[in-house]
Parts: sequence; structure tokens; C-alpha cells
Amino acid sequence: MCGIHALIGDVSRLDDMVQATANRGPDATGVWSEARLGLGHNRLSILDLSEAGSQPMWNADKTIGIVYNGEIYNHLDLRSRITNSEFRFRSTSDTETILALYEEEGIRLVDKLWGMYAFVLFDKRNNTIHAVRDPDGMKPLVYAERKGEWAFASELASLFARFKPEAIDPEALRWYLAMGYVPAPRTFYKGFSALRPGEILSVSIADGTQTHGNVQRARPIRPADFSSSLRASLERHLLSDVPVGLFLSGGLDSSVLAAGLVKDLNVRPESFHVSIPGRRDTENAHVVASSLGLKLHEVSWSGEDAVRQVENAILTLSQPLADIAFLPLLKVSELASKYVKVVLSGDGADELFFGYGRHSYIAGRAVKKSDDVMMGLYSLLPRRLRAGALRFSGDTLGVYLDQMRLSDRGIVPSAKELQMLLEQRNIKQGEDLDRHVYLSEDLLPKTDWAGMHFGLEGRLPFLDPVMQDFADGLPADQKRKNGIGKTPLRNFLKERGLGSISMQGKQGFGIPVRELVQANRSKFDASIRMFLKRPEAQQIFGKTTSSELLDREPVMAYACAMAELVSRKNGV
Repeated sequence: MCGIHALIGDVSRLDDMVQATANRGPDATGVWSEARLGLGHNRLSILDLSEAGSQPMWNADKTIGIVYNGEIYNHLDLRSRITNSEFRFRSTSDTETILALYEEEGIRLVDKLWGMYAFVLFDKRNNTIHAVRDPDGMKPLVYAERKGEWAFASELASLFARFKPEAIDPEALRWYLAMGYVPAPRTFYKGFSALRPGEILSVSIADGTQTHGNVQRARPIRPADFSSSLRASLERHLLSDVPVGLFLSGGLDSSVLAAGLVKDLNVRPESFHVSIPGRRDTENAHVVASSLGLKLHEVSWSGEDAVRQVENAILTLSQPLADIAFLPLLKVSELASKYVKVVLSGDGADELFFGYGRHSYIAGRAVKKSDDVMMGLYSLLPRRLRAGALRFSGDTLGVYLDQMRLSDRGIVPSAKELQMLLEQRNIKQGEDLDRHVYLSEDLLPKTDWAGMHFGLEGRLPFLDPVMQDFADGLPADQKRKNGIGKTPLRNFLKERGLGSISMQGKQGFGIPVRELVQANRSKFDASIRMFLKRPEAQQIFGKTTSSELLDREPVMAYACAMAELVSRKNGV
């Protein structure tokens, strides 16, 4: 897990770009440039800790170079199949495996990769760079183009060292205020873009000609059952030259990972937990850790943390994120980083195995598109009536937006924006909305940003291709029964002696929003006032005051405050 950077044009600011995300790779820094191209890298050493694993990395004749962020879990298998007898490996890193595959197959090598990754590869032979993001969107990759000059990076903060942001994108603001995040290819700021999950962007260094493609990941052989799928995934996700830890929230998903590691693989990782008052998770985490013989490191969330973690979030984020769970995730990431460089997380299980209540309605249903007018009318109904009306109408997307949006204001993305997103992601079924929008645009960036702020790599075993393929082949009624989701996970825990945990219902990972807002009221009030004066915000909020938001809509108040605080930090 690292920070990557590439410049086409004036490379004099490359060092500034690399320094802007030094936290992503505290172990080493690498910079290379010539003429109109520069490559930079912040290294977090996970595989091959020697100098041989440093980046930018080159092939033997220095015609192909790469800066890469992520982990390719099947890289040893791919390496064993390389037929180019002239390629001489100098490291045991997965980065060099990508170089070797590119020499054989060109950029279509990406179709064979299983893992999380974002990379920029320079082919000197045809004077082209290829930028690629993994098909699940686990690793971020953003870019900007100005008058023929291009910049690529893991985070917007790096791009801002080359191109200053000047304005908020009004359409992105609508998305953010509706959902709490901004989906690719947009970012929160005009003139800055994000690669979509699975996108390949190739740019000619000579004239800036660009072509777009998509990763077509090869499907694995589907395992027979959940247990064998999980075991295969965990074995791959333990690939590391440094210790691997576990986020143990006490919920179903992380408990399954813990049981699989201990019971099936005889591995007992250091485990990490944040205790939040008023939740049952901590008791569950202690039950799991005690039953499995795990050492559990724990920190407690307190009122003082609200102020500190908001400051941490502002420092960490280069575009706003309104997901309140980011704050405790920052705290537990900081704890884990004191002991390990790699940690496993249970993200993805809800999306694959129908863990959300809305899946009782939208799972397996074709997406029927909503529109702004209908959603505005629905928003006037009480929630208990609105949900029924949406279901009666068969409006799958309306049900989804009703459950996911931040408030009852009726702020929704425009019909045009929704249509574009659906078409880009080939979203046809209801469950795809969570898997290819909410997961890839909120949960996965959140895990990356929180971990990398402390030099911590987060890995996601439920998103292994074998696990995904198993889930895709499982009928809906074997994922969710009698309104209760994640049936295979519950059965797995029962079989391994954790029946009490298997019966737990869904409880999201977060903190009380109203308490957080009140703890930061003076800071938030000033920021919300400034935000509401922005022309883009006035078009949405009209004469709404800061006090109204703080008193009546704490979730929206938090979103507005973070939008202003993060944007102001970025000079916008």
C-alpha cells in the first residue's frame, strides 16, 4: 500500500506532489523524471522489504517503468506462468510481476490480476502511460489535465501540489449532499477527476491523445461452499512479509474472519477494536476474542474524541466525506498502526450476502429509475408512508435513495447524473446499487483514507474474486431468509462454536451524530454559515440557517460543516 504520482509536462513540482502524501508511504520515497515525464512513489513496505522492491520500478532495459499501490494476491501463481525466459526477476514483489506480465501481454495483463490496485505504467517504447484502477475500486486513483499537462495520484492532495483547485463542482455537491460522498468519475472540485472502478486510461505523452478501456477480470473456478471460499481468500490475504492484524468490531463480518483465521488456518492475529458507548459490539468482540484466543487491543470512544477526530478527518480528507463512521475508523486505525502495517476488514460482506434491510426489497429486482420530481413528492410523505408508496410503485432506485440519502430535504442527484452513473457501472439489478456505488464510493475509500493516514494497509477478504464468484452463484433465498441476511456467514459461525454471535442483527459502525454536532457546535456553526453563503449551496438550501440545520438536521449539519472545513483547507 503506497502513494503513487505521475506528471506529464512540467515535472518541477513532482517532489511537492510526493511530499503531499508522505503518510501513505513512510518507509521510502522514490522520484524519477526526464523531459516531460515524472514518476513518484511513497512506499509502505509489505512485500519484499529490501531495496529491490523500491519504486519507481523498471524492467531490465528501462523501457517500462511503474509506480504501483496495492496487493496482487495471485501474483505468485501468475509469476510461475510467465513464459518469457529472458525476464530476470530481481525481487519477490508483486510490482515486478506486473512488469513481467506487461512485457508478455501488454496492458491486458490487468485481466489476470486478483487484488486491490492502482498503478501508472510508462511504456517508453510507444511513449504512453497507462493508469489503471482495480475493478472493485479498492484503491483510489485521481487525475487532472490542464492545457496538455496531466497529473495522476492516489489522492487529490497530491494533485493540488501541481494544480490548485478553484471551485466546487455543483453537480458533485448535489451528490455529496444526497449521499454523503462523490462517485467517480467526478470529484468534489471542478477540473479534477477519478478513475472509475476497473477503468484503464491511456495517454500519449507526445500529444495527449487518450483512450479508455475496462478491466475484464477472469472469473475463478467457483468453490463448492462458503467455507472453502473463505479459506482460499484468507490464505491469499495473509500474503505478507510483515504481520497481519484484524479489525474485530464484534459484528458478524469481522467475527467470521476471526473464526476462519483461527479455526481453519490456525492463525491468531493481533486484533483491534474501538468501544463506543451504547453499543453491544464491545461485548461481542470480547466473546469472540476470548473464544478464539485472540489478543484484543481496545480503545474507548469518548466525548473528547469527537473534537479530536473531526480535526483528524479534516487533516486526512482531500475531499469531503459525510460518513460519520469515518471518525471511529480513524481512531481504531491509529491504534492498529502502532502494532501492524496490515489489517483485515469485513467490508463487502453486506453487499455480497444481502446484509442490509433494503435487500429484502431490492435484491434481484431490475433497477427502475427514479426522477427528481417523484422523489420530491415522496419526500413530503411521512417516512412510514413513503417507504410503502415507493415499494408499491416498484421504484427500486427510489427505495434505495430513500434509505441512503442524508436527510428528508428531498435533495437528490439530478436524473442526468443518476442515468450516467447507472450506465457507466452497468447497474441493472437492485443489489448492484450497494456493491458498485455505496461500497466502491464510500466504504472502500473510507477504509483507504483512514488507514493510509497512519501508514496502515487495509485488506478486504470478502472481496476476493473467489468469494465474489461464490456469492454471485448463490440464489437470493440462500443469502437472506425471513428478512435476515448473510445466511452463509451465520451458518459458518454456528459450525465453529460462535452461535451467540451468529444470531446478532445488523448494527452499523458509527457514533451518535447529534452528540458529535453539539460537541463541535461553535466550530460547525461558523463553518455552516460560510458554506450556506456559497452560491452553489444557496441554490439548494435557499434561506435555511445554520441554527436550523444544527437543531433539526444534525446529519446534514455535519455534511455541510465538513464540506466547508475541507474545502477551506484546500483553498477553495
